[in-house]
Amino acid sequence: MVSSRKTEVVPAAYQGRVKRVDVHQGQRVHTGDQIARLDDTELKNQIRSSVAEEKAARSQGAASGANAGAACKSANREAALYQQGISSRQAVENARAQCSAAGAGGAAGKAAGDAIHEKRKTLEEQLAKTDLKAPMDGVVMMVKAKEGEVVQQGQSLARVFDPSDLIVRFAVPREYRDRFKVGSRVEVHLDGVEKPFWALVENTSNEEPPINFTVVVADIDDSKLRPDEITVASMGRVKLADATPISKRGANKK
Repeated sequence: MVSSRKTEVVPAAYQGRVKRVDVHQGQRVHTGDQIARLDDTELKNQIRSSVAEEKAARSQGAASGANAGAACKSANREAALYQQGISSRQAVENARAQCSAAGAGGAAGKAAGDAIHEKRKTLEEQLAKTDLKAPMDGVVMMVKAKEGEVVQQGQSLARVFDPSDLIVRFAVPREYRDRFKVGSRVEVHLDGVEKPFWALVENTSNEEPPINFTVVVADIDDSKLRPDEITVASMGRVKLADATPISKRGANKK
């Protein structure tokens, strides 16, 4: 499978319905080009609700703060009267308790308002990402977004590959793994392309995939390639230089 050294995912910024898909498989894009758009109706409703909730919380906090000021002044007066022998200790303690409770209510209201404000900021940041853009120049592959589909926050909707630095990933039986040492030269034959391409083995996986195969990654010498001569997800076969073919793999999209 031909892949790219540099690739980036285009994720959904929030949970919502895909309103529009603006690209197709294999399309070339530039940084900032439109990939897809999410439906922002529900998100806007959440923001409006947050604005109302924050206002209510801050109003309640302000009212509690005002009550706290009055209650604390009353507690100070009771304390002064107690010193003069006019008021009782119990009256002073009651007044101080009211002062403390009102102060706690004001602090709670402010804290609730601050928390709702931060939540709203997050929602507004997500709203700014309703239009999903290409993160870099490249070719769009793995377009998974479908119009009308509900997607989760962070779900991959597409992937952009940089076609300027290509690699090839292929699987070989475990008994042949030692033949594909780092720096080994491999010959890549792609369906529909007459001439072969060369690549150098960079690494092999330490863990064995199913059916006792190991994955080998080789860097394609793309210095002499014409634009779009080979593309990501091309199908083909790979063999060691001066060796018989070892692996033939489908062009699974990655």
